[in-house]
Amino acid sequence: MQAGKLRYPVSIEKPVDVRDKLGGFIRTWVEVSREWVDIESVSGKEFMAAQAPQAQTIYKITLRYRADLVSSWRIREGVKLYEITAVLPDSRRRRIELMCKTGK
Repeated sequence: MQAGKLRYPVSIEKPVDVRDKLGGFIRTWVEVSREWVDIESVSGKEFMAAQAPQAQTIYKITLRYRADLVSSWRIREGVKLYEITAVLPDSRRRRIELMCKTGK
């Protein structure tokens, strides 16, 4: 994998449920690591929901191989969040492609 293609610094975050004062749980996000990635837009769509236009974009994020990534985690680039929908490692375990979505 060429390091020059990995030009976006991101945080990889996992969900953690923390008990609140009433005995329920609140979902928070904890940073697992910082990585350099390549982010590429794959597709986008617009639709109507609750009588307001919504947009959703699908991205492919490529990074060096990690054995611990799962689809319940997310990627944070500054204030932008990417929800991981699929984790696709290559056969040599050198890199991973993450299919991610933004928007609702």
